[in-house]
Amino acid sequence: MNLPSFRRFRTELARLNVLARACDFAFEVASGALNRQIREGRIDPLFPVYLPCDPGTEVASSHYIFLNRLKSQFPRYIRETIFVRLISTFEVFLVDLVRDVFMHRTDLFQSTNVIELTHAEALSVASSAHLRERVLSKELRQLHSAGIKDIAKYYERRMEIKFPELLDGISRLWEMHDRRHLLVHQLGRADQAYRHKYGYARKGPLSIDEGYLSEAINTIIEFADTLEPKVTALLSDLHNREGADRNVFELEIEVETASDEAEHLFLPSYPFIVNDRATGERGALLSDILAYSRDGEEGVVLLLCSDRETVLAYLSELKKLEKRGLLSIIRKDIHKAPKDGMQDEPPTNLDRDTIEEIARRLPAQPWSKGIHKEIAQALSISNTQCSRAIKTILRDDSLLSLVGIFESG
Repeated sequence: MNLPSFRRFRTELARLNVLARACDFAFEVASGALNRQIREGRIDPLFPVYLPCDPGTEVASSHYIFLNRLKSQFPRYIRETIFVRLISTFEVFLVDLVRDVFMHRTDLFQSTNVIELTHAEALSVASSAHLRERVLSKELRQLHSAGIKDIAKYYERRMEIKFPELLDGISRLWEMHDRRHLLVHQLGRADQAYRHKYGYARKGPLSIDEGYLSEAINTIIEFADTLEPKVTALLSDLHNREGADRNVFELEIEVETASDEAEHLFLPSYPFIVNDRATGERGALLSDILAYSRDGEEGVVLLLCSDRETVLAYLSELKKLEKRGLLSIIRKDIHKAPKDGMQDEPPTNLDRDTIEEIARRLPAQPWSKGIHKEIAQALSISNTQCSRAIKTILRDDSLLSLVGIFESG
């Protein structure tokens, strides 16, 4: 599973790697050119160096000093800057990955912790998805301010992923974070704790040479590459429990937006809640079900492929905004409508008109528990016949198109 956190992380890592190489090349070219100009007598090496864009700003008191800085000081500063960003990128990735996993496996994050809300906060919660986002945001804020070892404990507690098992010599990772801390807060001056912990005996400040930076990048790549299959296995566990052989439901829709407020629904990272009858509520992302997205004659065309509950849950999100006038669902074409394991269900004895009336009375999904009882009472039919009729509706696209009409009317 190609999670957004892994994609962003690897993109940033590649950019940092290119930046390091590009800066090394640039300094080498610049120092070579300056050397030639000095040898050819075109520049007085004892003359000060000024910024071309600001002749009043002195860069170095002589070209010799500037040449020395091009070869040592400037590359060192660049490597230290890249290293600091590298570690920050890694920490952000670990927190972003928690969000991605949460959207698919909320069961991993259940706890007995008490959440306190003011009356205003409680009344502002528009949906269970909104409440989940509040809980998740609080967890992520705590992780963002935590150290790498606290993040490691969180992964082990919530996901049973142990960092020491992902990397031979996990102390390398701890040392990199400690070194980043000293570079940021003490300009690389090693304190007694660092010296004792890692046996550092040099008098000068810590620095980042080419070999160390290269090893740091490779260490983080190795860690992420080992972590990815662990996360994939976690998410696969969910699909296995739901039934990996479940038939796929394919729905192509064309949507025209009337406001920028609706545009976020088409982002692959858009999260929504699925009310699965088999497993209860679970999180999903649009990228989980999006086969393709393209421009249509009147709007954007999406092909959604997944189990029926997930596809219809996303469709329900669109319908909510349609009722607010923020978008219009121009068409819905069902390419494949499986029975989803309901083929052995005894057929309903209700006539077509009654089944259509039940479909019209069904609200947009997700449905509350016992919705079939409410409709059965209103129409004076048995709960069993109403339940069977609802399953018939889920298998029939013409009936499915009637869902929500009574509510919207």
